[in-house]
Amino acid sequence: DPAVKEARAGVVAAEGALRREKGTFDPELFAGVLRTGEDSPSASPFAGADVLSTEQTLAAGGARMKLRFGTELSASLNTARTTTNSIFALLDPEYDTFGALNLRQPLLAGFGPSARASLSSAERGLASAQARYQDAVMATEEETEAAYWDLYAQVRNFAVRTVIRDRARIFQTEAETRAAAGLVGPSAVASARVFLSDQELLLLDSSEFLDRVSDRLASLIGVRPEPGLSRFRAVD
Repeated sequence: DPAVKEARAGVVAAEGALRREKGTFDPELFAGVLRTGEDSPSASPFAGADVLSTEQTLAAGGARMKLRFGTELSASLNTARTTTNSIFALLDPEYDTFGALNLRQPLLAGFGPSARASLSSAERGLASAQARYQDAVMATEEETEAAYWDLYAQVRNFAVRTVIRDRARIFQTEAETRAAAGLVGPSAVASARVFLSDQELLLLDSSEFLDRVSDRLASLIGVRPEPGLSRFRAVD
């Protein structure tokens, strides 16, 4: 049923939104490398070289996360490697390594319960979408069951109309036989023919209504009658 599919799509979208909001509280790993180089001509004898060349590589890696109350934590390990052609450099290459722990706590936006506002909204959105989906499923089940019993009633009505039509044919044959024997007049035959025509018209209307009910049930359950059958037939 389209309503059920639409409601199911809403649930999937709400689950995605909730997963996205939960993801903001997951630890995040990060790493980076920066390499720089500089060549500086120098006229000073204390520079250590006529053209002082310095190369530096900075590497940093760590993890950061945001707690449910808005607190942002970040821990990193940083390493710097420096090489130079200066004759005064005691260490070549030179390594510097240090760690850093950063703590950031917003005092206004994103502090305390307000930091969980987006997640709470996503959770309520998922619950609402699930409720709409269940409502759509129950409504479709109710409509399908009602359509089945409509089909059941219409099958019985069609059978009754068929019997009445057959009796009308017999009645017309009897009237024509009695008229041929001179027992009744032409008006009796005409009445019998009118009665048969009315019953055939009612039977045709009943057949069309039965087809509509069967098509409605087929659209609800998503299944068509078996090959060779024009409509569903309720048997129980």
